[in-house]
Amino acid sequence: MVEWELSSAGLLWRDILLATQIALCALLLTAALVAFRGMQRSLHAPLGFQPDGVVSAETDLHMAGYTDQSSLVVQKRMFGAGVTHPWPDSDRIHQRAAAQYGRKR
Repeated sequence: MVEWELSSAGLLWRDILLATQIALCALLLTAALVAFRGMQRSLHAPLGFQPDGVVSAETDLHMAGYTDQSSLVVQKRMFGAGVTHPWPDSDRIHQRAAAQYGRKR
């Protein structure tokens, strides 16, 4: 069986490597926490516009057999119908949902 003997130079290198490992671990942990806080702040940052009450609709007219030329006409017609459609007020929708599920706003 071989017994390992560590000289003072070997102990010095081991201590240096251990201190380097601890420093790198602390650095990576700090960087991860800073990145996490930045991500949290970006999720709650204002968008620059209010998306409340926005309705989005997407259609693939190629599946219905329309070509690129004919789908443009249909898209314009759909957009015109959406602009003139009397959408219900979002406050009424919330009140209706609250009454339906028994919740107060």
